[in-house]
Amino acid sequence: MNSHTSNRKKFSVWVRCSANRFVRGVACALALGLTNGWANAAPEEGVARAGAAAARAPLRVLVVRGLWNEQYRIDEGLARAGTALIDDAWVWDGTGCGWPSPGDQGGGGLMDFPDAAGLAGYDVVVVANVNAKAFGKGADDLVDYVRNGGSLFLLGGRFAFGKAYKESALAAVAPVEFPGLKQWGSDLTAAFGRELKPGADRIGSGFAGLAWDRKPVLYWYHDVTPKSGARVLLAAGDAPVLVAGESGKGRVVVFAGTVMGDPAEGQAAFWAWDGWPAIEAAALQWLAEAHLAAGPPAVSEGTRKGVAAALAKMETASLGEDAKMSAELEGLLLGEARRCRGTAQAGFLLRTVAGMPADISAPVVEALQPAMLTFVGPEGEKPAREMIGSGQPYRTALGLALLGGARAADAAAVLGRFYETGKPKAAAVKEDAGGSALLDGPGGGGMKPVLERDANAMLTAIRGGALAGLGQVGDGAALTVVRKAVAGLQGAGAPRPKEYADVLSSDNRLYQQALVSALRCGDESAAGPLVDALLENIYIIARARNEGNKGKDRIAKVQALVDGELVWQREMYRQLAQVPDKVRPALATRMAAEKDRRVTPLAFAVFGGRAAPAEAEALLAKSPVPAVAALVRAKP
Repeated sequence: MNSHTSNRKKFSVWVRCSANRFVRGVACALALGLTNGWANAAPEEGVARAGAAAARAPLRVLVVRGLWNEQYRIDEGLARAGTALIDDAWVWDGTGCGWPSPGDQGGGGLMDFPDAAGLAGYDVVVVANVNAKAFGKGADDLVDYVRNGGSLFLLGGRFAFGKAYKESALAAVAPVEFPGLKQWGSDLTAAFGRELKPGADRIGSGFAGLAWDRKPVLYWYHDVTPKSGARVLLAAGDAPVLVAGESGKGRVVVFAGTVMGDPAEGQAAFWAWDGWPAIEAAALQWLAEAHLAAGPPAVSEGTRKGVAAALAKMETASLGEDAKMSAELEGLLLGEARRCRGTAQAGFLLRTVAGMPADISAPVVEALQPAMLTFVGPEGEKPAREMIGSGQPYRTALGLALLGGARAADAAAVLGRFYETGKPKAAAVKEDAGGSALLDGPGGGGMKPVLERDANAMLTAIRGGALAGLGQVGDGAALTVVRKAVAGLQGAGAPRPKEYADVLSSDNRLYQQALVSALRCGDESAAGPLVDALLENIYIIARARNEGNKGKDRIAKVQALVDGELVWQREMYRQLAQVPDKVRPALATRMAAEKDRRVTPLAFAVFGGRAAPAEAEALLAKSPVPAVAALVRAKP
């Protein structure tokens, strides 16, 4: 029995699962071309591409999930579009499943929805059956995101569109005019089983190759009106159903259909039709093109000036040994790190942190590490050593990860000593001891296991940074250290589903980081334990959401409680996207045996957007989770 199985019996899913049967149809969508951004990097940025690593982050999508979102088979469409990383936001509550009051259509709020800086890190945002009122200020952030080059896919439904969208900021960027209220306090119109057919316009290669002879039908739709210049891609009779358009530098697609209705005998509801995920994939590819073509954003002049001013204040202040950055500087760095999609931003962040006179914070380390390890290569070695030599815990933690990314000749030995001691200056100066003595510790009896719970978050950060760096090194010397870490942490860090924890401990995180790093060093035996641990994390986060937060500010309290866990889980997914082909069949074996659809983000991280070994493809094709099976590319 898998480690998270007992929890599956304890928790009901937040939304209704789709019973639709996945039938594989047209060839999978072509992987999006990810251009090499290093060629255009300014020399001053002082960063370089690490080996053959991608020159930008993998294709990343945020899915805002409303009620019945699974019926749209969004994850299958994302799989076919080559998505590598998916994050979720959820509708918190609302009127419920009954008929809402006129004009309200669901209400409620969202959990896990990012701020403006966080949105900028996504190639596409998908919104499925969500009331515009649920976004609050987030609607304005979404509008800015689109106009600055982002892409938005809006899917209709019982709680979407209508008066709430018509009166929302989102109406300005949508390619359609939303209707107001019609009968029964809704904007929905009965289609009575109209056939879905290609519209007058097209994107890419269009939908000519799909099995239209199956006559896919829909039963309810939003009576939208395309704006001037919009393209009608699908229609039901004379009603436009899938409409695409541009706004500012970005793109928006609106699907005005719904997954409501009961098919009559012999009818094929569009959402059960094998061509529907392919249509979603084509729309997602077209949407992502805008963000990718625009390239990574530049560091704004306001951010540069703000950082310079904050640093100037620090230089003139009397800083002690334990000095920290100001809250103002922390906010600027966090914002830029979440927006970071290229070398210019990574170089700016690297220079800022390497030259700081004070330490950074744990949240800044968590935000900076993905940006640094994606875009900073061998030229990051010198600033990495400067950070390590500072003796400041959090800058040291980031420097350790960077040293591994630079693949310095002595990286495995230095990182092994830092992991062993957890002290900021453990290996700032190279000692005379040989490599094996350094790894085995001063007594020669093997690396000291970290079994005790370390209450000091700074020491945990240093050990975590060392483990992440070892994963970046990825060779046999690094694996020797990592395997000892896995063995030492297994007792305290492995998942314990029967204990029903509601927080990820330091040992949990170090254990999971050690497993990811082991995989990145080619250790196939880490595949099963890591998948079990990351699936258990999902239940830990679910329990955290239910802990004593029942007041009016419940959303804010819960969000603050789980934010750290979400950041951690997403970082694990990001690192999984970089594992070598050697270990992917072992991961496919474990993932293909999993029936829980929550394995989907893990599978996307490992297999989304890049070809898989034939052995792994054969395994994934047998997965009972449709989106995981959809990751297998169709052969010509």
